[in-house]
Amino acid sequence: METFISNSVTANTKSTLFDDNNLFPAFVALDLLQLEVLDISFCGILEEIVAKEDGVEEDLNFVFPKITSLQFWRLPELKRFYPGRHTLELSTLEKLKVFHCDKMTVFDSELQTLEGPPCREKQLEIQVHQPLFSFIKLIAAQENNANSKGNKPPKSPTVEQLKNKAASITKSTNDGTSHPIIIPNLLELSLSSKEATIIRQGQFPVDILRKLTVLELQCFHEESAVFPFDLLIQRVHNLEKLVVRHGLFKELFSSGLVGEEKHAMTLARIKCLKLVWLPNLERIWNQGLLVDQLIKNLEKLEAWRCYSLTNLAPSTASFQNLRSLDVWQCKGLIYLIASRSLVQLTAMTVRECEVITEIVANEGDELENEIIFRKLESMRLDCLASLTSFCSANFTFKFPSLTEVIVKQCPKMETFSQRVLSAPKLQRVLWLTGEKQKG
Repeated sequence: METFISNSVTANTKSTLFDDNNLFPAFVALDLLQLEVLDISFCGILEEIVAKEDGVEEDLNFVFPKITSLQFWRLPELKRFYPGRHTLELSTLEKLKVFHCDKMTVFDSELQTLEGPPCREKQLEIQVHQPLFSFIKLIAAQENNANSKGNKPPKSPTVEQLKNKAASITKSTNDGTSHPIIIPNLLELSLSSKEATIIRQGQFPVDILRKLTVLELQCFHEESAVFPFDLLIQRVHNLEKLVVRHGLFKELFSSGLVGEEKHAMTLARIKCLKLVWLPNLERIWNQGLLVDQLIKNLEKLEAWRCYSLTNLAPSTASFQNLRSLDVWQCKGLIYLIASRSLVQLTAMTVRECEVITEIVANEGDELENEIIFRKLESMRLDCLASLTSFCSANFTFKFPSLTEVIVKQCPKMETFSQRVLSAPKLQRVLWLTGEKQKG
């Protein structure tokens, strides 16, 4: 499938847009002034986005004044945007996602020598190692533009000048001073371990994250991987959605942090938390944290293929605003939730969790014997080999809004609960392979 229109380019492994190992010749890329979306995925031969043509001058400036979304997904051979010296300006970019493009660097981590005509070895190094976005190259372009406007002959700044300028801007942006930003309108960003380290170490101005509402952290494959908690609390202050995928973390939100209450207020803005393929993750929140403050605004929680996860939160925690819960292949979960922690839940899906025995835990210290899920509308329990019941405690459950229940391949589940079940709006029940309609 492919789409090629004036404002959108989508390409994948079946696309016919490619010429050898690139997507566009330079003369086409320089004229894509209406381009709004560039989405490339599963293209195993692609090495560069724009090809260099014979006779094309060096130091090209690619400007895409309308682009809002740039996504590169599983491009194992992609090394660079363009093989020659260039700058890339995306002033309207809102979404930047790069996933499993292991040969390409998104942000530069060290200063590159830009002064004077480079030797052949330096040219080859630039071609192979230049990042997608270079803060240093942008500074050089701005310096040249300033010289040309002042009727001065264009002259590339020296490396020492670039170092001083970069240090000055990075320090001042970290202190809150306004400066030109590479991607001033960025709302959604994905970061690998490498890029996260660059930003955490202060090698890139934090203004790039000032408007960020969606952050994806991915590919932390080191056995000693530690969740970059400091990146969230020090750099990203307006985060609403956090996705963590493909990493070997054992714990995400740890305890013992300085200024814990202040940090909890920052993280409390998160409304959606999605965890995907974290095989070593044992717990999301440490028992010693201010968990209720951290999750008080959480509306959506997804945990997929977190094989070592034993619980979604400490038993005392309350997801007071959680509306959607989706758990898949979390093979260490014995139960899903504590009894009264999901008062706002509207949809629940639990699939392929091999050892889970009940959905609502029996904590043994409940003073009341009635539990009401006032807003739950849909429940799906699928392929839960050890599930015996929704809850083994002697509770009366009321589901005043429930309209659909699907229970499939739960061989040990013979009864839903021990006591009376009230679901006056229930319209559809699918149990194993048989379907019953309430009259």
